[in-house]
Amino acid sequence: FVLFANALRDALEDRTLPAARRRRAAATTAPDDATDALLAVRDLRVGYAYRTGDVEVVHGISFDVRPGEVLGLVGESGSGKSQTALSILGLLPYGGEITAGSIRFDGQELTRLGPGGYTRLRGSEIAYVPQEPMSNLDPTFTVGSQLVVPMRRKLGLSAADARARALELLSHVGIHDPEKVFASYPFQLSGGMAQRVLIAG
Repeated sequence: FVLFANALRDALEDRTLPAARRRRAAATTAPDDATDALLAVRDLRVGYAYRTGDVEVVHGISFDVRPGEVLGLVGESGSGKSQTALSILGLLPYGGEITAGSIRFDGQELTRLGPGGYTRLRGSEIAYVPQEPMSNLDPTFTVGSQLVVPMRRKLGLSAADARARALELLSHVGIHDPEKVFASYPFQLSGGMAQRVLIAG
């Protein structure tokens, strides 16, 4: 029902964008102090265009993440945490645009990447684990299918090798009966188990 409602909302919502709003800002160069950062975000601004005018949802955030480091973004609901993460991955929803700033990952400027460049990075170099597992797992496919298909596509594995790797990953995230979970549908899992499936993915 959540997937259906999201699709219905997208189809009915007025998504007319002013032409002047369709722009991507030129990336700025990260300062020298960020040279050892795996991820360096500088003055990131994200906006959405509506008929009533542009709305900025991320207001110039900057941070570094170095190899082996953990960084927490803390803020109230609607403060731009998810929009920042989706910007880094090139996954902003329709109408969202990076309007200014720089995102450098392993020395590469991500704001200049096209869809193909992001496809090469996502899932092998950089990934996102959403906090709502049940709205991010498709209820019409088994867990196994949702793990195997991306691995076959991204890594070029055979069906048997992808299945073996999926079972290994499920075991690695602490699932005690990976075969059972592999054959299950997301709605048959607890929230915590579904979260582990997303981490495995």
